[in-house]
Parts: sequence; C-alpha cells; structure tokens
Amino acid sequence: MITCWYYKKVIARSLDETQGLPAGAAQHVNDCPGCRHFYEVERALTRQLTAGAPLHIQLPPPFLRAKIMAALRRRPQTDVPSPRLIPAVWATALVIVSAGFFLFIRDSQHPEAKRPSAPSPTFEVAVQKAANDIRPLVALNAIEWSKVLDQPLEVEMQSVVRDAKTAIQLVAQNFLPK
Repeated sequence: MITCWYYKKVIARSLDETQGLPAGAAQHVNDCPGCRHFYEVERALTRQLTAGAPLHIQLPPPFLRAKIMAALRRRPQTDVPSPRLIPAVWATALVIVSAGFFLFIRDSQHPEAKRPSAPSPTFEVAVQKAANDIRPLVALNAIEWSKVLDQPLEVEMQSVVRDAKTAIQLVAQNFLPK
C-alpha cells in the first residue's frame, strides 16, 4: 500500500523514542501483514540494542580532564578586535557635507540667482557638526583608507588561521603516537 511507507516511518520513530504507537498506526499494523512484520522486527531490534547498551558504555580516561584543562590554560588569549575607526554615522555626515558643497558650488557659479538673506543658524550648526565628524576621515591617506576597508577581511583571516592552528594542535595531541 502507499500508506505503508508513511506508517513504517511512524513505527520506527515511535520505537526509537520508546513511545507507544499512535492509534492510526496501531490500526494499520493490525490490518497490514507487511507492516506488522516490520513492527515486530523493529521492536525486537530495539529491545536487543537497548539491552546491550550498558555493555558498551565507556568511561573517559582519567587523564583526559587534566589534559583538556591544561590545554585551556596554555591557550593564548584571543585578541579583542579593535573598535571600528569609521562609525556608522560617517555616511550621513558625508551626504550632508556633499549636499552643502554642491549647493555652495552651484550658488558660486550662478551669482545672479537669488540667495537667501541669511542662512538659518540650525543649518550652519549642522554643516559645522558634519564637517567636524568628517575631518578625521579626510586626513587619512590612500594606504590608511585601504587598511581601514580591508580590516574586516584581516580579522576574518586571523580568525581562520587561529582556528586552523587549534585544530592541528588538537589532532596532534589526540591522534598522533607519542
């Protein structure tokens, strides 16, 4: 039957979890000889495996805990990543400064255009604040910009190298003959 595939999955899961069969599966097992045979074989196998499980329990070697603790003690402290030099606000400041610069150039090219009598103090404060925020970034030269932009990649590469060294050390300690 087509439903046998489904009920065999239900039977296997129920026996693995040491639970009784759901009502629908129990009814199907009573009606279907193939699934009944499957249920009996699975139940016998599960009983044999659970009966023999205590014989296969192994305690860890007594030196294993000491070896793990020693490895944790001698493991170098991980480098704390340095805070990002460029905060997330830099993009907003750059847009504000760029807009101000664009408006300044446009007004200086068209002197006949009507200019406001006096800019509002709020705008001047905002432009001054944006200029102060962007000033440290402008001072960086091309090499420093490159280092700043590559920093996430460098941190990731250092992490990968550190993980690889740790994995190799663990393999050497646990699997190579002494």
